Amino acid sequence: MIINVLEHGSQQVSDLTLNLNDYIDSEHLVDFHRVYKNSEELRSRIVSGIITPIHEQWEKANLSPHREFPPATAREVDPLRIHPQHPHTSRQPTW
Repeated sequence: MIINVLEHGSQQVSDLTLNLNDYIDSEHLVDFHRVYKNSEELRSRIVSGIITPIHEQWEKANLSPHREFPPATAREVDPLRIHPQHPHTSRQPTW
């Protein structure tokens, strides 16, 4: 099994390849509580291969200075705003 994780902000990809036979007991697939074996090793591999690299990237991003953007107006932010479909009344048509 290959696990790929993309951290959206930095576009960093972390991946982990696991052999399912090392962590799944195929004789007990019906019982969730008995299906996993070596669960602590599986947890530690996921933490070291996936979670830790992403958290390190987040910590680096938190230490770097953030760019300040001017505040957006309500007109720029409102996703439900419907633009008017009628022409402006302040201008008269040329005909």
